[in-house]
Amino acid sequence: ATRIVKDFQNLPNIEIISGQTAASTLMKEVSHVVAVCSTVVYEALQAGRKVLLLPESNHRCHIDVFNLEQVDVPSSPAELIYALTKPCIFNEPLQFFDRFDPYKTRTAINGLSS
Repeated sequence: ATRIVKDFQNLPNIEIISGQTAASTLMKEVSHVVAVCSTVVYEALQAGRKVLLLPESNHRCHIDVFNLEQVDVPSSPAELIYALTKPCIFNEPLQFFDRFDPYKTRTAINGLSS
């Protein structure tokens, strides 16, 4: 993360975030999420944010969301810039994660020990 922060430190409107801030907190502050491969992609979609997947490295780990209206895979820097101008908050966010339920968790764990 330190090298990436250094590489982008002179660019306005870009902030590199690693694990120091919870994704749920970030979703209240951002309109778009740019990623390669991260579970934050699903948190962003669940929060109704636009997701831009950079076609690098292992971005295909998110092939399950490529066809969603909320997701773009820009193939060039110009396409990325254009995608950042598209509307970013959707009326019906997708559901990927449920709230933590201690009863369900306890039941599942007890079921494993039987």
